[in-house]
Amino acid sequence: MITILEGPDGVGKTYMAKKIAGGERTYIHYGRHLDYTLEARRCIDDIYRETAAINHAVFDRSPISEWVYAKYRSAATYVTSTYVDNYIRTKGFEFIFVTASFTIIKEMVSRTKQDSWVADNIEDIYADYNLLMKAYCDRSNVRVFDNTQALLEVLNVNNNAGFRDASNNNTK
Repeated sequence: MITILEGPDGVGKTYMAKKIAGGERTYIHYGRHLDYTLEARRCIDDIYRETAAINHAVFDRSPISEWVYAKYRSAATYVTSTYVDNYIRTKGFEFIFVTASFTIIKEMVSRTKQDSWVADNIEDIYADYNLLMKAYCDRSNVRVFDNTQALLEVLNVNNNAGFRDASNNNTK
């Protein structure tokens, strides 16, 4: 089985993907390949698909991330809505859109020192992922996982004073 985790920066995809992979499946970090040529990215896409099919992999991101990120980097992308639609329909792929409250994601992005362009655009990136998630959450191979509670625990471990989650007005 091929599992793909998608979602905005700071939502905990990398941690979750490594846990899901364990020692039984291959962990592959797709990353944001926005600085490469379109031709190089198509080759990377093919290599990841072939590797995943052989090794029962867990992807931390996939080419569909480019649908969200290309516009923030003023980069050309071969990923269109048709491409995303076809990619998500691929048999044997399980998509998990990982989400959390925006307040927590913003805090995680600031604490994990993401690229400045990510921090500057995180609200729009979050909104774009929500649009993508809503468009595909009715598919049988697509699930949504709210990682808010796990992220709150991470924040509390690193912040003795507690973290205020404005999304539900609770102090955690």
